[in-house]
Amino acid sequence: MKKSWLALSLLMLGVCTTQYSFAADQALIVGVGQYQNPSANLPGIEKDVAMAQQLVAHMGFEAKNIKLLQDQHATREQFRAALKQLAQTTQPNDRVIIYISSHGSQVKDTNGDEEDGYDETLYLHDGNFVDDEFGELLDKIPSENMVVLLDACHSGTGTKALAPNSLTSTNTIQTRVKAWDIPIHVVSSKSHKKNLSVEAVDATDGQRYIAIGAAQDNQSAQATSEGSMFTKALLTSFENARSNKQDISWQNLFDATSQQLAQALQGVDPSMAFQPQMTGSPALFSKTIRFNSVNSSTASYNPLWQETLDTVQSAAQSLKIEVPDTLKKGDKVSISIDVPQAGYLNVISINPNDEAELLFPNQYAQDNAVKVETIQIPQAGKFVLRANPPFGKHLVAAFLTTQPINLQKNALGNRDSKGQINKLIAQLPLSSVRALGRSKDESSGRYIAGYRIIDITEK
Repeated sequence: MKKSWLALSLLMLGVCTTQYSFAADQALIVGVGQYQNPSANLPGIEKDVAMAQQLVAHMGFEAKNIKLLQDQHATREQFRAALKQLAQTTQPNDRVIIYISSHGSQVKDTNGDEEDGYDETLYLHDGNFVDDEFGELLDKIPSENMVVLLDACHSGTGTKALAPNSLTSTNTIQTRVKAWDIPIHVVSSKSHKKNLSVEAVDATDGQRYIAIGAAQDNQSAQATSEGSMFTKALLTSFENARSNKQDISWQNLFDATSQQLAQALQGVDPSMAFQPQMTGSPALFSKTIRFNSVNSSTASYNPLWQETLDTVQSAAQSLKIEVPDTLKKGDKVSISIDVPQAGYLNVISINPNDEAELLFPNQYAQDNAVKVETIQIPQAGKFVLRANPPFGKHLVAAFLTTQPINLQKNALGNRDSKGQINKLIAQLPLSSVRALGRSKDESSGRYIAGYRIIDITEK
């Protein structure tokens, strides 16, 4: 029997265990997958938004200070107002994260400040937001710790600006170039290379912020139904560092994300490959990213735990789960789930540090279709699951859906040539939980779910 000395959650608390309170730290998350012009729609942007929310939450940003603009709410006026609000509510020492996943393009330059004659834009729900205005608004934000994350085609220039295409298979991944139908007065940025479209984020003396973009200025980032490839690589690298208690800088995170993305793109058509780009303040490149433990009485936002528990409690029917209420370090863990009807089973474990793993399906049971039966985790003779740190309360939640939902498809981490995660137990993002919460069918109306909370102690 192959043994694996696993905790209910293998991941540990990340970079710093010191408790921080940054009440004024602000995050702005913008995701546009649904447009006024439906031909511009992109797949998986709602999962990008969830991944960005997870990232800033695990940096210690409080829920009340995370502003979301999505789809029809991500208009030019609302984006403008959100940037102005950041200028009014932040101080120089506050951290600011601005994440954007949306189309972009180029429009004719009207003030003569562009060598190629074109301004770059973000293409929001209702139209172009020009780089000149974006730069002016960023300059008014007083934070000296600001990071702009752009998941975009040509996001070295901050744009997503190719002609629309159908979903294209790259290896085992179904992708779509982040693109929109360019009007006659707009020219593709692919033929007009620049250092940065959002010029205020260009590297200059005294720069107070940095930008990390998904692709070089002549490349096209890829969106998938499971989330954009750059954002998944970014979150995977972020959570790997956090779980390994690794001190990392933005440069370290950028390097790890680049490596993660390169692995994900192995074997794809070279014309579809892309590499991230980082520009801005060299001083901020080396700044250590601060993480906040959510395993404390002062934690205000642990989204994976909270949303998983809320999703379970919203189920139409309960699943019966048997597992001990208390376990000591090193104890073998055995979970038993009674399946009342045929469907698809996903079992999640979330530790006190708000890190989630997929217990079922796993490397030895990748098909999660089940019948009326009792499921044992771990499967007999396959591996051993043991209770290990972090100590404290662990949430085990099981979901049975009639829809064929397999959360391995949305898991974080490296994959083999067949697209399977190269880990016995996969790491899950927040978007996985939300996918379960959206599961409905006409016959039963809702998914079936159950949960147990296990206290793991040192002695």
